[in-house]
Amino acid sequence: PAYLEDILSNPFSHYFVERAFNAYWSQLQPHCSICMAFGIAKWSNGIMPTNWKETEPSKKPATSPVWMSTSYFNTYKDAVSGSACKQGRENIDNSTLLTCRDCAVCVHVGCYGVTVLPKSHISDWRCDKCRSGMNDVSCCLCSIRGGAVKRTTDAQWAHVLCALVLPGVAFKDSLCKEPISVLSLNMANKKLQCSFCTTSNGGCTKCSQQQCHAVYHPMCALVAGAQFNISTSNGTQMGILCKTHAMKQDKLFYTHLGEAVWARHKNGRYYKGRIVNMEETQMYKVLFDDGSFSDNLYAQDLTNYQCMKDGPPSVGTDVNVLWNDGKTYKGIFEGTNQQLLYTVLFEDNSRLALKREAIYNLDEDMPKKVRGRLSTATAVRHEDHFQVSTDLSGQQRINRGTNPRYSNCSP
Repeated sequence: PAYLEDILSNPFSHYFVERAFNAYWSQLQPHCSICMAFGIAKWSNGIMPTNWKETEPSKKPATSPVWMSTSYFNTYKDAVSGSACKQGRENIDNSTLLTCRDCAVCVHVGCYGVTVLPKSHISDWRCDKCRSGMNDVSCCLCSIRGGAVKRTTDAQWAHVLCALVLPGVAFKDSLCKEPISVLSLNMANKKLQCSFCTTSNGGCTKCSQQQCHAVYHPMCALVAGAQFNISTSNGTQMGILCKTHAMKQDKLFYTHLGEAVWARHKNGRYYKGRIVNMEETQMYKVLFDDGSFSDNLYAQDLTNYQCMKDGPPSVGTDVNVLWNDGKTYKGIFEGTNQQLLYTVLFEDNSRLALKREAIYNLDEDMPKKVRGRLSTATAVRHEDHFQVSTDLSGQQRINRGTNPRYSNCSP
């Protein structure tokens, strides 16, 4: 698109354009430009708006939740052996945010590999590129200027996001996140032409939806409204869904705080309520031994790891999951994803944190089976159905219901 040409490796791109680009991608929680790619940000329309250049750097909190565990930053040794990095995991709850005083890129200390903070004031921090005076450099793996970049082993610069997503690219040091080794980038990825910027420089990756022909540079995918996931798709830990398939998969409608809705309660019936909170939460994905799959588990559901403290385990790890029926089931950890949870306040003042598919607008078309479950509860008649859900470390467990595949399964 013409309104994005200034950010596509334009050598004449002005300083303020890069600042506006970086400011745009740090507006929303968690503000980190690296973590941001793995947030679903359903309140946006995906692709960057035409007025993105008008974005001014905003005031940000001192810390925010980390969505990218250090365990996902593969080192060169890990990339060669095909194993996932298991070292240096950091606390995923919160991390210090830093905003470059020059280019306005915002990152978590751990995500960008900052080991030494400014002695004077945190507002004096500058990213590696700006501190080196390399204001005109662009990523060697894509066509996008701006974003968080680090040095490469061949004296170039590359986006941390591009290095995370592209097969064969790795970090020499997973703690400092540099230098980035780009020499082992898969040849097949070098030959692909980006569906967004139409160039074949650097490296591209395909939409993880089978038979989809969309191909993107990782940063172009972000700009184009694609959805990033941490998974085992295509033999890697990272994958993307093009905007078209991301929208089909989510099937979300626009909603807002305070809106009246029909929402599914714990008894499987739908009652009127009001949305009082919308929050993105990191959820865990597990493939169970019986072949069933869940992508909406909390960190505390994995009982054989201290995920709240240490972050997620490595993909492919054996895990024990505490299910809603009070039993523990075995499975394999498949990665994490960000899900937008809606907290619904029901008419009796009970609350539930629900995914979008459990909620309907008052004027939204509903499946016949859902219409048959609409109820108007009274405090006496449905007293057993309306109970405040148990709080789990400040979060409410999603109302998943009992997995039918486990009806005859023993732990």
